Amino acid sequence: MSNNLLFTLFPFFPNTNSETLNFKDNLVAKGIFFQSLILYDTVTIPTQSLSELTVLGHWLGYDILFELINDKRIRFLKQDGRIIYSGETKTLETIRLFRLEWPEDKSRYFAAASMYTPPEAADIILTHNREVIDNPLKNLIINGIDRSAIAGEHPLLLKVKEQTENDINQNHKLAKHLDLYGKEISQLKGINVNQARIGLGSENLTGKDDISKLLTLTFLNCILIWGKVSNVNNYHVQKIFEPLISIKSSGLLRSKGIAAGVDSILVTKKIPDFAALVSNQSIDAYALLRIVKDPKTEEFRKWIH
Repeated sequence: MSNNLLFTLFPFFPNTNSETLNFKDNLVAKGIFFQSLILYDTVTIPTQSLSELTVLGHWLGYDILFELINDKRIRFLKQDGRIIYSGETKTLETIRLFRLEWPEDKSRYFAAASMYTPPEAADIILTHNREVIDNPLKNLIINGIDRSAIAGEHPLLLKVKEQTENDINQNHKLAKHLDLYGKEISQLKGINVNQARIGLGSENLTGKDDISKLLTLTFLNCILIWGKVSNVNNYHVQKIFEPLISIKSSGLLRSKGIAAGVDSILVTKKIPDFAALVSNQSIDAYALLRIVKDPKTEEFRKWIH
């Protein structure tokens, strides 16, 4: 296990294509991602559909994106399936995604891509991208993903379900923090019998009712199990997860400590804050690539970790 990062700021399973497409204008997230490429040997992105390729292509340019994928500095973990809270059974359930005929509404290609293998999903996303990509470059990106992508097999979600149930039933401090202590998962309110709530979707992370809290914990357990599968020991997560992580294991906040340490070094040594430079659009992707590949940056990564 080396200095690798699981980066979870992208919308994991967006409700609409535009939710991911609009994320390309998030300069703060772009700055954090660029700085992560400098601080870590590999940045792993969990995904359902490879829709993040559209954002990364906009941020980096597809030629640089290919180079970083080819060097395995960017890789994807593609999760097979989803976790839901079922209104019919009043439990957490895992479901698999099977290939279906393409919907008449071609704008739903993000959803269709989630049902395919990583290279097939990448082909769907890149083919239906709004930006024009040369076919040779598109094929190089797809081949690079085929070599480096990690398969999040469906049994992983069974582990997530089991871990979440154990957390609620056995980790009293965590259950109390979520206001779920003493409550039965089968008795949670806020859902009709013919409804289901998706556990792998960003729309549930800031909810206030009991089911949303349960699904927030479910998504955190997905992140932690993805980290084990990806052989990473650093996580970049949304702030909503930090108190839950501190309860489950304070050691998992190591990446936050590294980031804080880097901020201190930037101030004392007057080193540029790359996240801020990107947010202010003062540095481009080609300059980033030179920095990432510079031998001095390699030494810096070894030293900081």
